[in-house]
Amino acid sequence: MGGLPHVDPFSHTTAGRYWTLHEWVFQVGIYLSERLGGVLGVRFASCSLGVAVGALWLSLLRREGKASWLATFAVLALLGVACWARLTQVRPHLLTMILFLVFTRWLYFVEEAPSKGRIALFCCLQVVWTNLHSVALLGPLFYLGAVLGERVGAFALRRLGGTPSEPKLPLFAIPLLFAATLVSPEHVGLYGFIFDTFSDNSAQVIHDEWSHFSLLETSLQLHLKPTTLLSGWVVLGAGLALLARLVRNPRQTLSAMDPRLLAFGLVGTLCGFLAVRWVWFWFLPLLALVRLPWGERAAAAGRVGGPLLVGVLALLFFFEQAPRLSDFSLTRFESRALPTAATDAFLEAGLEGNLYNHYTYGGYLIYRLYPQAKVFIDGRTNLHGRKTMRYYTAVRLGQGLVRAELLRRAKVDVIFVTGPLHNDFQRGCPGWVCVYRDHNAKLYLPLGERGAENRRRMTRYYQERGLPFDPQVGFPP
Repeated sequence: MGGLPHVDPFSHTTAGRYWTLHEWVFQVGIYLSERLGGVLGVRFASCSLGVAVGALWLSLLRREGKASWLATFAVLALLGVACWARLTQVRPHLLTMILFLVFTRWLYFVEEAPSKGRIALFCCLQVVWTNLHSVALLGPLFYLGAVLGERVGAFALRRLGGTPSEPKLPLFAIPLLFAATLVSPEHVGLYGFIFDTFSDNSAQVIHDEWSHFSLLETSLQLHLKPTTLLSGWVVLGAGLALLARLVRNPRQTLSAMDPRLLAFGLVGTLCGFLAVRWVWFWFLPLLALVRLPWGERAAAAGRVGGPLLVGVLALLFFFEQAPRLSDFSLTRFESRALPTAATDAFLEAGLEGNLYNHYTYGGYLIYRLYPQAKVFIDGRTNLHGRKTMRYYTAVRLGQGLVRAELLRRAKVDVIFVTGPLHNDFQRGCPGWVCVYRDHNAKLYLPLGERGAENRRRMTRYYQERGLPFDPQVGFPP
């Protein structure tokens, strides 16, 4: 473990800052996938994980032994939303889905008390999960919730005059699963990382993710992602229906359903609204609805409304995703939408130094340009923190000499303009010269001594290609 880096090497704004290794096994795995199979190897691994997620969901539904096609199609629609999201493509979320579903299928909701051997096996899986993704710390909490759910449910049913079944989940597994989360390079520090992340950024994360949606929007504007919205309405209705049934007929509901599943269904309704990337938690209330016995009216309504709902979801999902079936979606890092030519020119010219770049493209620029260049910011907002985010925004919104001074203080050597930064840098920046431009990227270097070496290298780059270039004038911004 001593060989793992604990200081972030990729960003000049985080120099010397402690880097929490909260998903190091996944990072090693994705690196090996890229080295062995290239970008298509990474894509193949991602798609394979998505198929595994779907198979596990279907396994959970088929275990109920009912004609649960409605819930199956609804869950698969949510699968499409969750697995297609950009945030899950090259992040450990798909593996977290798989491991959570494995825990759900073979531990949380077991029909018989698990053996000591099974508990030991899941403790080992908890160690693996913890090193794959920091969200694994929720694993023991969900087990604790399942234990409390079945015991509180049994107590409530007994008070209502019913006959509850004996608890299945042993209490001794709780400390063992929590101990398994300490087997990582960070040990207890991983809990501090999670606490700091959620306490400092949770409200902003929720706002940033859901502010892109209009819950009252009824038009088919694709940028509003109507599939996610409609799924959210369905799941919210399912959660409210579960709660209403529990309040109206508590004894019948507790007798007909495993109280663990009822508790998970109500919690899962809320979990999906914490962030778009967690909408897959919405399968829990749907799974709970499958377990409940349906009356004749409800069954008839399901036979009529079910196909209509599934058809609407399928059509919306198709119309949302069809425009994305391009090389950007399928090969991701080899896309025309990414600044491939600009990064090639950067490397061929031998440029180096600290970048100012757009947040969304930070990961790609690390992938292409490290160690020759270090980014200003990337998707690891928990590492950069609010101070860096505010400084990044100040540069974007700054004008003229104010922006130039902010860049000087940050010791930026190259402005790498991509995406939305084109609008921010339409007029360039005082004291900086545009040395490269194409259809989706620009490179700016500072005039004066700080940028002298990079300007000489860029001049040589154009001379070798027989192109005229004045390093003091450059190209129009």
